[in-house]
Amino acid sequence: MNIRIYHRRIKRILKPPENRKRRLIVIDETKLKLENKYISIWSAIDVDTKDCLAVWATEERASFHAYAFLKEVLKLMRE
Repeated sequence: MNIRIYHRRIKRILKPPENRKRRLIVIDETKLKLENKYISIWSAIDVDTKDCLAVWATEERASFHAYAFLKEVLKLMRE
């Protein structure tokens, strides 16, 4: 199955984050095997409200990907 199909299935569950101050954000990375290929799924979650703030999928797992995801999450939180 394609990542796009999974995204469509959970799109209605994920709500856009509200612009407000957050006390603590948790970043999680999980590996999924999809058609004999591993994909890393990165997610940012607000600890207090349990809201999913961002989800990102990459084909590789490296410190650069973690840095790029954190940068995007911080940019999203500042808007």
